[in-house]
Amino acid sequence: MPLFRREGKPLPLFELIMIHLLYLLALLLCVAPLIPGLLGVVLPAASWLPPLGLNTPSAVAWQQLLSWPGLGESIALSLFTGLGSTLLALLFTFFILRRYWDTPQWRRLENTLSPMLALPHVAFAIGFALLFAPTGWFFRLLAASGLNTDNAINVVQDPYGIGLLIVLAIKETPFLLLMSIGVLQQLQVKRLLAVSTSLGCTHHESWHKVILPLWLPKMRLPLLAVAAYGLSVVDIALFLGPQRPSTFAIQVWHWFNEPDLQLLPRAAAGALLLLAITLSVLLGLRGLEWLLVRGTRAWQLNGPTASTYCGLGSTKHGWMQRMMRGITVQALHRRCTRH
Repeated sequence: MPLFRREGKPLPLFELIMIHLLYLLALLLCVAPLIPGLLGVVLPAASWLPPLGLNTPSAVAWQQLLSWPGLGESIALSLFTGLGSTLLALLFTFFILRRYWDTPQWRRLENTLSPMLALPHVAFAIGFALLFAPTGWFFRLLAASGLNTDNAINVVQDPYGIGLLIVLAIKETPFLLLMSIGVLQQLQVKRLLAVSTSLGCTHHESWHKVILPLWLPKMRLPLLAVAAYGLSVVDIALFLGPQRPSTFAIQVWHWFNEPDLQLLPRAAAGALLLLAITLSVLLGLRGLEWLLVRGTRAWQLNGPTASTYCGLGSTKHGWMQRMMRGITVQALHRRCTRH
C-alpha cells in the first residue's frame, strides 16, 4: 500500500520525492545545530583539547571519571529518581484515565491541564520545598496543632531522592494526561468498553486487558521524553534532590562549572556516560512496554475472571466462551492497531 495518497490514489513520483526531500531537510535543520555541541563533548572526552596542551587522544578523562568516589551512588540515585518518577507518573496517568475518562469530572480536569503545564518546574519545586521542608508551612501547622514533628520524614534534599521522585512524577502527570487525550479519542474508548462489557468484563478489566495494550504503545514517545528529562534534570534536583552524593546530572553540571579547565575532559566524559545511561534506560522501557503488551497476551485474551463473568464460566461450556472472548478481544486489538 502506498504511503501517501490523494483521494484514494497514490501521489506522483515527483511529489513523493519532494515530500521525502523536505522531510530530510527539516531533519537536517534540527540535527545540524547539535553536531558542533556533540563534537565539543566527544573530543574533550577523548582528552583531545589543544588549547590545554592535550594533543593526543587518550582515556585519561574516563579514568578520572571512573575513579571518582561516589560515582556508583550518584548513578543509582539518578536511575532511582528518573526511572521511578517515570513509572509513577505512568501509573498516576493510567489510574486517572481509568477512573475519570469520559465523565463530567474528566471535563473539569481537562480544563486544568493547561494551567498545570504552564507552571514552571522550578516554581513548583520551590513551592513544594516551602510546604514540606522541616520548617515549612505543613510542619508548622502540625506543630501548631500540638503534634510532634521532631521525627517527621524530610522529603526535601533527602539522601534517597524521595522528594525529587514525587515532584517529578506529579509534574509530569499532566503532560502524559494531555498526550493521552488524542490517543484515547483515536481508540474510541467508549466503543471498546461497550464491547468488552458485553463480554462480561468489569470496567477495570476492560481498561487493563483492552485499553492498556492499545494505549501504552501510542504513549511511547511522550513516556521516553519524560524518562529522559527525569534522568537529566538539573533545576529541580538542585532544590529537592540529594546533595552528597547528588544525582549524576547535578554532578556533571558541577564539573562543567569548575574554574579549572583541566577538569573539562572529565566533565565531557561524564556527559557521554549520562547519555549512554539515558539511552540504556530508554531501551529498557521499550522492552518493558513489549513485556506488558506482548508478554501478557495470554492474560489479555483469557476474558474476564470466573468470579466476574456472571456465573457463565462453567466447565462444560467454559472453553468455548473463553475462545470466543479471546477471538473478540484479539480482533479489537488488531482493528485498533490497524487504524
